Amino acid sequence: MLTALAVSIGGLAMPASAADDPSSKALTVILSPILDILKVKPDSASDACIATLKELRLTQKALSSGRYDDNPSDFAIAHDVLESDFENAIQICGADARRLCRDETPVNKTLGAICENFARRHPA
Repeated sequence: MLTALAVSIGGLAMPASAADDPSSKALTVILSPILDILKVKPDSASDACIATLKELRLTQKALSSGRYDDNPSDFAIAHDVLESDFENAIQICGADARRLCRDETPVNKTLGAICENFARRHPA
């Protein structure tokens, strides 16, 4: 699972076409610290989290490929799917991150600092 998480996390950047959208930026700001937590112990990411991140990555690739440049309605739908993928990743991977913080913070100082910062900015 370690490799799958690294691959899934590695490419999560907002495609240029969606980068100007405030809601997409806000979702990226929420997801990034969740992924930072999971990077500390990648094996703690559930299969559902990995699958959700892969779906998110596929949607990002589709949006950035230019496939929807000539059809604004298709682009709007793909953008809605991207937002939904982000929300799913935040919910599913966020649960994994919170569980990791709860279970591992007492024995992992690095994780403790990341989790504390996350909890302060994004209370459950």
